[in-house]
Amino acid sequence: IDSGVATDHELLKDRLVESNVNMSGSGNPNTAEDDYGHGTHVAGIIGATPNNGIGLSGILWDVDIYAANFNASSNTISYIVDAVSSQVTNGATAVNLSLGLNPAASSTFNPYEKPYTQSDLDGTAKQCAIGMNTLLNAGKEFVVVQSAGNGVIDTRLGTNVYRSVDATLNGLYCSVRTNTRYGSMTTAQVKEVYNRIIV
Repeated sequence: IDSGVATDHELLKDRLVESNVNMSGSGNPNTAEDDYGHGTHVAGIIGATPNNGIGLSGILWDVDIYAANFNASSNTISYIVDAVSSQVTNGATAVNLSLGLNPAASSTFNPYEKPYTQSDLDGTAKQCAIGMNTLLNAGKEFVVVQSAGNGVIDTRLGTNVYRSVDATLNGLYCSVRTNTRYGSMTTAQVKEVYNRIIV
């Protein structure tokens, strides 16, 4: 779930399983075509076709890629949860999210100077956990992989100094905790969700 995938890319076109999830709010709503480039980059790392004398090989040599175009800068957390649900329902067993809470949501946000409150993080985690629990209750087998945040400027060190963000500050699935109840979920259900999140 990213900015989509370039469906005609020579290293990816044979890997793509038909997907028409476009939640970006722009472009063709019936295609997951990449409108930014980041999704194609990530998909290539995961599953670019190996041993064809072109470019690089992906980490996984036998994989189907379900592409979802999601504009993380403008859409809401519920859109992310819906996109995960859509992909898992369509057959995905591993969902990759190279994203986190959007710093642009607050002009003063900096995770080193003004991090999100635990309440903010728990709120995003709750939506994600409940969404995953619904899928697990429906018998779906899957994991969610979310990036840990590596592109934030630490303004204390200068205007162009990038540092990684602690995974728990990334929000969403990264912030799911085993010692927190989400809605009516049981402790066992929370642990089952937690054990299916890879950071």
